[in-house]
Amino acid sequence: MFRILQGFVFIIISVFPLLLHAQKARVAHEEEITAFLDLHNQFRTGVGVDSLQWSNELAEYAREWAGVLAKEYGCNIRHRPRHGKYTQQYGENIYIMWGGEPEVKDVLQSWGEEKVYYNGEPIGNIKSDHTTGHYTQIVWNETKRVGCARVKCNKNRGTYIWVCNYDPPGNWVGEKPYNEKPGK
Repeated sequence: MFRILQGFVFIIISVFPLLLHAQKARVAHEEEITAFLDLHNQFRTGVGVDSLQWSNELAEYAREWAGVLAKEYGCNIRHRPRHGKYTQQYGENIYIMWGGEPEVKDVLQSWGEEKVYYNGEPIGNIKSDHTTGHYTQIVWNETKRVGCARVKCNKNRGTYIWVCNYDPPGNWVGEKPYNEKPGK
């Protein structure tokens, strides 16, 4: 009997760290949805484009990818691939924070800070050493819907990843995210 229990204890001890690796990814809850929409739409209003609507379908799509990042990529961020099982179908912004739980405003502030590096050039012609793609996806005129989800990775002392997906996608090479309004 002791041998059976000893084996059982070994299995529990062996599997327990795997269970702590990552929590299940989850879609944004009601307060987060409101914050995501409000903050996205503040950036969009600032350049004269229509507000985004929340999409539960896109939130589920984002949840799926956040879960994959946690389970298959060790909580390292990467965009969905162009081909294969998880083929990218929508625009995508990804945010990661180590050692603390980000609020929605942290996520959008990080992406929105790229605005200072964007000067109205078409995508692919941006003459900056800084990334602007998160910001330009947020304000992409043709984009109408957004959905977001997150995962917490315990393995890395509280690493959080947020994924937002956008439909229709933006950041098309050679195009501008929006047309400048006269007088701006």
